[in-house]
Amino acid sequence: MRKMVRAIQFAIGLAIPVVAFNNCSQPHVEKKSDISALAEKAQHAYDAHFDQLAYMSCSEMPSKTFDSSAYFTFRAGAYRTGGLKIRDGYLASIEQDFRLPEDQVDLISTSPINSNSFLQMSIRSRANFQAVFSQSGSPEANEDFANFFTELGKPELVETLYGLLPGARARYMRNGYPTGNRFEGSLHFGDSTALADSVRTMLSSEGMLALTYSDAQISPSYARGPADLAGGDASNSAFGKGLILSFRQPTSPSGAVYGQYPNYALREITELNLENRTDTSNIRPWSCPVSMQFRIVRPGDDPVVPCQAGPDPAVMSAELAIVRRSLRVEDWYVDMANRCITPKKQMGRNCYGTIQTVQYNLANACTPGTNTQDCVHWASICVRQ
Repeated sequence: MRKMVRAIQFAIGLAIPVVAFNNCSQPHVEKKSDISALAEKAQHAYDAHFDQLAYMSCSEMPSKTFDSSAYFTFRAGAYRTGGLKIRDGYLASIEQDFRLPEDQVDLISTSPINSNSFLQMSIRSRANFQAVFSQSGSPEANEDFANFFTELGKPELVETLYGLLPGARARYMRNGYPTGNRFEGSLHFGDSTALADSVRTMLSSEGMLALTYSDAQISPSYARGPADLAGGDASNSAFGKGLILSFRQPTSPSGAVYGQYPNYALREITELNLENRTDTSNIRPWSCPVSMQFRIVRPGDDPVVPCQAGPDPAVMSAELAIVRRSLRVEDWYVDMANRCITPKKQMGRNCYGTIQTVQYNLANACTPGTNTQDCVHWASICVRQ
């Protein structure tokens, strides 16, 4: 068994003589030779949530024509308090049958409900959790849904989760590359102004941004839930969390905003337990401050309000540290004072596609997607409290 498990066994071994001295005897615990039958009946073991969400209103960016590191529609991740862990009380519920740590790890890593799966981010219907919003009729990976982090059930992941301190969560796993596997997913719905608008409308009325657990053996976007264990309706209950979003006009750093300006900024997020909507025990409020709304300025344009394209300060503020988790330093210049960002890279399509003129004066009339009077786009960020 792996190093972590050997270390736990060693610690247990050291404790046995002390217990034996005080109690005269210590029962011998046999390693279970076959757990397959019980693994088939094992319950869902994981607990996961995001702690930050970024939104970009960019459009006129057809699929695969842009740098997906810099540009996205939604980017959600765990950077502070979010991430993945074993559910509270889960180990206590199985320790009567599985006394040894290595048996507990084996049970989780071999149980069908906890293995051969990925964390998945997608837009889903609030009325049917298995209905995924799709641009083309069939949900496409890395566009309509994103599998991220690392494969669930792998023994090295389960051992990592098993060894976490109380309250801690896993947010990163090594994969042989410098970036590793982040607890972060991105979706892209910027092909056109019409598509971007339909996504905002759908999320504001009947949809949600969902964090679920995939089962590719059923379908690429299937969300596992209680029905996979006990039968029943898979459309109204799933393991994971949902984020109900609303949007608003951005708040200009320079004053008034044109009355018909589109709702290009995140306004509010309400968190939902998809397994049991009435259970609010692990639900937290979210904050979407105006200070986390940024105009997206195209290099070479005159943005009316200046936008500085310079290096980050030597001592980073707490707010800039939050921004940098979603808008990476290799991709964007960030001007916190004027609340704007400028791309560093000039590869592929930018936020405005082939648009000629952007209306940066928010007090003036603009029309989304219009070649000579496009509305300036925004990036906005919300954080879990």
